[in-house]
Amino acid sequence: MREILQDSNIVIVGGGRVCKAILKIVLGENFVNQKLNILGVADINDNDKGLMYAREKGIFTTLRPQAKLWLALPIISRIS
Repeated sequence: MREILQDSNIVIVGGGRVCKAILKIVLGENFVNQKLNILGVADINDNDKGLMYAREKGIFTTLRPQAKLWLALPIISRIS
């Protein structure tokens, strides 16, 4: 999986518990030397666990997943 994600730009749409789990994995020590860029997390719920975790980690977050910015980015993972 690390090889697949190397040099990737990642946007996660849906900031719930699965988002938080994915962020913990890709921000963990197994991915320290990987060139992996998490561009942001989008969700409509400001209190979702993954969205709050992303914010704590300094990752861009938005409550407007329908924003045109997101449509222009290569989305690797779409999570409901």
